[in-house]
Amino acid sequence: MPAQNRQRLPHRSVILVASAVAFSLLGDQALYAILPIHFKALGLFPYQVGIILSANRWIRLITNHLAERITARIDTVWVMPLGLLVSALLCFIYGFGYPFPAILGARLLWGLCWSFLRQIGIMTSVASTVTGHAGKAIGYYTGISCIGPITGCFIGALLFDILGFRSTFIIFGILTLFGIPLGYASQKGNQVQKPEATPGAAGEKSENRGLLIFFGFVVGCAGPGLVMSTLGFILKDQFGGHITAGPIVVGIATVNGFLLASRNIIGTIGAPFFGTYVDWIGYRKGAFICFAAATMTLATAMAAQSLVLLLSMILLFFISAAIAMVLLSAQAATHGPRVYASLATALDLGAALGPIVGWTILEFISMPTLSFALGAILYGMAMLFSIRQINQAP
Repeated sequence: MPAQNRQRLPHRSVILVASAVAFSLLGDQALYAILPIHFKALGLFPYQVGIILSANRWIRLITNHLAERITARIDTVWVMPLGLLVSALLCFIYGFGYPFPAILGARLLWGLCWSFLRQIGIMTSVASTVTGHAGKAIGYYTGISCIGPITGCFIGALLFDILGFRSTFIIFGILTLFGIPLGYASQKGNQVQKPEATPGAAGEKSENRGLLIFFGFVVGCAGPGLVMSTLGFILKDQFGGHITAGPIVVGIATVNGFLLASRNIIGTIGAPFFGTYVDWIGYRKGAFICFAAATMTLATAMAAQSLVLLLSMILLFFISAAIAMVLLSAQAATHGPRVYASLATALDLGAALGPIVGWTILEFISMPTLSFALGAILYGMAMLFSIRQINQAP
């Protein structure tokens, strides 16, 4: 019985590495909440916002597999703290409002750091659990690490409305430094972050691997790419700079921050349950369910005329996307670091293209909610392919 109880809890290394990753995400996620609203004050154009929000993903198309190879050969006890230190320094760079080339360079460097932090975090989590429970391990890792984006999005937007751009990122830079000892402890004496592929993984059909990569592209492009990067602009376009509820007036930056933070609140609370659910129902059926739900919610959000309906659909979409992320990460990581690195690259490719496509649309077409329509189309395609996958023999 004691052994069973221990299996229900995440491994110590999962808690530590997820907590360290949470600190590293403060500045990155705050940019998503603040930059789409504050970009004119920084002297930026809309297309530059799209480049800044996607640059860290473009560089990861190169650095994801680099991180996989290096972490297979170098002791991650030093790699993890170094990535966290650089993450803190980048927050200070954002805060001092340097011109576009400097911010772009900082985003590229963050992409390199995140390749290492994500690879180490995911593989440490999956390798620390028993066979058949990868979803649960990824769920706990996701749930804990999402605390960082919650703080970055919501608290960051709130601090911006109160203290301004510079003070917000300086505060987050200082907080990020607290993740360094956690990252070091998560890897000290820990040899579980480099597991071998599970039995039978080498014989898996390449067609299924291709579908996994396509699904990753869809999740990255529709969610972090299209919806998250343009949500603040859509809200401001439809409801103005403030929202009034009786005597209460709330800034649109705070509303946007709350919505973006809710994506990670959902992950924090729900991810352990999502992981257990996909372990039980199976990855293929789970993929169809969450892809279908995401398609319907985005299509409805595009046509929504009221704030309540729009917010409801966005929240339901975030739930569907969170399940998809846990499902795909667990499925890929159980087949080894290289397969997960391929999935991560597909996620990043989608997330890199999304902001550029979304903000280019805003530059030339006066229809902000078109980003919702494109997301629904992508998820609809993934839903159709997932039906084919279900019909295949396991």
